[in-house]
Amino acid sequence: LEAIKELSKSAPAKALQECGKIEVPDLKDTCIANIGETQRSKDYCTMAANSRIKDFCFSNVAKLTNDNGLCEAISTDSRKDSCYMTFVLDNKDYSVCSKITNKYLRNSCESLRQLSVLNS
Repeated sequence: LEAIKELSKSAPAKALQECGKIEVPDLKDTCIANIGETQRSKDYCTMAANSRIKDFCFSNVAKLTNDNGLCEAISTDSRKDSCYMTFVLDNKDYSVCSKITNKYLRNSCESLRQLSVLNS
């Protein structure tokens, strides 16, 4: 997988062919997700069949591209919230607070927003 990931930096199409040769479904999906991350492209994430691997791919590409809109593509609320919270904690991006489903996380986000206003 690491060799294919390295190959994907310079030749993503060739790397995708190599991933296609992997017979274990989750390993194949991880391989494809790795290409998505190195290429910073959500298009590869959508090719993964395993929803957990696909979600982590979307989350990682969102972080790498600084695009919180990609969090919306994540299938479960808890993983989606986790993606949004990364933007809150790493980038102080409080615009995502209203998109967070978990009320405790949303309240934390709003509290952090208020604290940042007080500190500025």
